[in-house]
Amino acid sequence: MSGPSFPAGDYSLRNVDNERYKVINIDNEVVLTESDKYQAYTQLYKGAIYMHDAITYEVIDMNTKDKTIKVKESHANYYTVPLYGVDIEILNVLKTQPYNKTQYKFADLNVKTFIKGFKKVQFRNSQNLGFVELENPLKFEMETEGVLLQIPKEIIEQLKDYFSDIYKEIAFTLETSSQMISMTSINDIGSAKTIDENKDAYICIYDKYQGGLGFSEKIFILMPQIIENATKMLKGCRCKIGCPACIGTNNPDKEIVLWALENLSKDSRRPEFIQKEREKQLVLTKEFNLETLVEKWDALKEKFVLSGEYLSSFINNIEKIKVENSNLILFVKDNFTKSWIEDENNLKQLKNSLLFYIETPVGFNIIIKTECQENNELERKINKRYKDMLKKTDENK
Repeated sequence: MSGPSFPAGDYSLRNVDNERYKVINIDNEVVLTESDKYQAYTQLYKGAIYMHDAITYEVIDMNTKDKTIKVKESHANYYTVPLYGVDIEILNVLKTQPYNKTQYKFADLNVKTFIKGFKKVQFRNSQNLGFVELENPLKFEMETEGVLLQIPKEIIEQLKDYFSDIYKEIAFTLETSSQMISMTSINDIGSAKTIDENKDAYICIYDKYQGGLGFSEKIFILMPQIIENATKMLKGCRCKIGCPACIGTNNPDKEIVLWALENLSKDSRRPEFIQKEREKQLVLTKEFNLETLVEKWDALKEKFVLSGEYLSSFINNIEKIKVENSNLILFVKDNFTKSWIEDENNLKQLKNSLLFYIETPVGFNIIIKTECQENNELERKINKRYKDMLKKTDENK
């Protein structure tokens, strides 16, 4: 006789996302497991090596429409690491705490993750076997919570001519320390550098769950201990110049990362940069820039049509755009379309879709106008200029 049912066993904190992907073994059509969207995008992209029940599989296909992932058993001698970029928008700062020369904040965030490729790393010796770019890049967005540790301007000034990897390495070290102290894992929290509207730079540690699960709030409380633990971890690592365990790469940056963390509390002389061949990276660049978007608008529209994503039809029907400072102005044909796209959810989705392809400045915004509005504004400008000319003529008489 079986025991009573256990409803809580049907739910997991690691699967709070309602969007589920089925992982199917194509050799026997058996569903191996289900995955949430974040795990699917960061671990089960096409070409990824995936382990389930001690068996290694290779991802053959990922269908984001049907939400199915097809895999087959593999004997590959390597594992895969996703290469992605993260854009973080600070929505609302909830708490601020001073820390020696700087400060840290607890805030609501919007986190956009862009996965454009992956790296193959050989088992046992960690040799880089090369990079692969995804045919169809993936993107994932969520609103969550995070901690923002401000980087003092003097540190930024001394690192301005250094490699951009250094901020990723600082973030990696703080993330690792956070995992140890908050008892979380790489699946629970992430890290990245971000810049706010005042152009202040931060290392951000955030929850990898929609809405957050409280990890970041605990990290906020323990941040001084986390920074101290990060410096001890670097000093205690047996490597000489840096390794994947302490700074996340094989770059010779260990002393620089340690100096940056210690300089949050006290001034000290920066170590000399070590000139050595650095680990090659697949550069994750966006294909379009806001400054040149007017000339390349048709090319961007083609990208949207090929992607088949939501709002691709709307984008394809936009014939005219303008760029003014950090604003992108889109001209639609009528007030009904203007009203529809200005709906909060539609406008937010439009902005996020465009940010996937376009490199934008801080304060980027989208303005919707009708073609009739543009004609009226042009007519108003002409009339104003005409009146100004008449006024000057009368003054000269």
